[in-house]
Amino acid sequence: MSLSLRKRVALAVYPDRLVWLRAGQDGKVVAKGVRPCSASQDVLASLPEVMREAGAGGCDVSILLSNRLVRYAIVPNPDSASGREEVDLLTRHAFERVHGAAVDGWEIRLSSAKPGRAAFASAVDRDLVHGLRDVMAGSKAYTASIRPYLMAAFNQAIKRSLGTGVFVQMEPQRMSLLAWQDHGWIAVQQVHGDGDWQAVLPGTLDRMLIGHGLETLREYQLFMPEMPSEGIRQDGWQARLSTPRWPQGLSPVDDRSYAGAMLAMR
Repeated sequence: MSLSLRKRVALAVYPDRLVWLRAGQDGKVVAKGVRPCSASQDVLASLPEVMREAGAGGCDVSILLSNRLVRYAIVPNPDSASGREEVDLLTRHAFERVHGAAVDGWEIRLSSAKPGRAAFASAVDRDLVHGLRDVMAGSKAYTASIRPYLMAAFNQAIKRSLGTGVFVQMEPQRMSLLAWQDHGWIAVQQVHGDGDWQAVLPGTLDRMLIGHGLETLREYQLFMPEMPSEGIRQDGWQARLSTPRWPQGLSPVDDRSYAGAMLAMR
């Protein structure tokens, strides 16, 4: 069967839940579900039943990984490497500086970058990636993609090339920030917890940008379709809210919890 004719399932994987959508060939969402997970019933153990509920057999499944499951790093000028092996070493070193030997168990991917500019890398537990692919195969589904939330959100929200800026993506229990300058990545940071993110954000932005000569930058792009966006404080910064286009069959008010899965469909 042609890829374009298969029905589609979108899956968002969080440490504490699985969220799925099934769409018809016209893109309309026809079914949806959320499965909470616990320490005794982790996401991989729950996933086969979730795929049965979603009717994923024979479907293309696009997977989005919560930022709580992904680590990010900036890799300075990978173009300076003499070959693929050296690029891999540079990328690995970017994570080892922060996380040490834990990197041995991770699957690392490097984004494309403009010539001479830093690249953006993501790392995910290798067992999780292999486990997801194994469940898809066992469900007779096709793994169309596995993407980290931050990049999926950035690609959805930033529609044109911007020379310099900051992107802030919110999901429950995680705030992720990505900054770029002169069309090159310069910083990435994740902030954990359930506290008052609006109180934490201004200081986090200041600290992240001060070392890059961007102290005068006072604007950021904010993407938070999983959370209410009313009453955003400015606190010396101007937030420009980016909102995704929701597909037919979903409501941006009633179906916020499906936003991650919705992005996986894009």
